[in-house]
Amino acid sequence: MDNKNQLRVGIDGFNLSLEKGTGVATYARTLCQALSNMGHPVDVVYGMQIPNRSNQDLREVRFFDRLGAPQDARSPKFLSKRWLRERKADLIAPEPVEIHISNRIDSRSLAAHIPSFDRLFNADNLFNRAARHFRQTGRFTSVRMKSPPEIMH
Repeated sequence: MDNKNQLRVGIDGFNLSLEKGTGVATYARTLCQALSNMGHPVDVVYGMQIPNRSNQDLREVRFFDRLGAPQDARSPKFLSKRWLRERKADLIAPEPVEIHISNRIDSRSLAAHIPSFDRLFNADNLFNRAARHFRQTGRFTSVRMKSPPEIMH
């Protein structure tokens, strides 16, 4: 396929990051593989609790540490530091940061959570932030990305 017919496709990684697999996760992995086989670059966007300000190496370690692990679903206490930090973050459009994979971490046991990809991204707590935003405003969350995919699925 020549470059002018390629479309960079973004895939929502919510179900891929869950501890237990779902039919949607299987669908996402299969879709990523099919798109890659067709020559389309694939970006996968996760929303795990990994601060964007983490340095690149630590971000990769945190990514693999949290991938497939149970997520802390407890709400922070009203006006606690975490509650204030989350409310402040809710005011800003999430900006995913790229997770550069160095292959220094043995990720074979996590293969079910990582489909075929060209770029991996994470936006700190993206899906919880988006759910809160929708409950409060009835509107979807906009995500800011440098060189975003042409299509997001």
